[in-house]
Amino acid sequence: MYTYNYALRFGELLGKEIVSFSTMFNQDIDKLFFLDSNSIPHATIVKFQLDHEIDDELISQIALYSPKTIPVNFYGLTFLPSKNGGVWVEISFLKTDALLTLQGNIVELLKNAKI
Repeated sequence: MYTYNYALRFGELLGKEIVSFSTMFNQDIDKLFFLDSNSIPHATIVKFQLDHEIDDELISQIALYSPKTIPVNFYGLTFLPSKNGGVWVEISFLKTDALLTLQGNIVELLKNAKI
């Protein structure tokens, strides 16, 4: 099985702000909750599995539904333990009509995948 994550990346400036916030937050607590310059803050829209590698045709179909930009409204920040002993940082945001439509379109394209 191959696992894939369809996600929206934040713009470069916002991504750097999120990493900076993580660094600042880490200074105030005794745990290592941090992102570094290799981290890619993102918003997962659909995580899925295929029994084969993803092909160019499916990537092209997904790209047709992928907006260049989409507005998001941040709602919260959650820190969860990771199974590898680290920390999972979850940035929550409100589900807008645009996000729900995007997710629905991608799920429909992936109807043969394990969502």
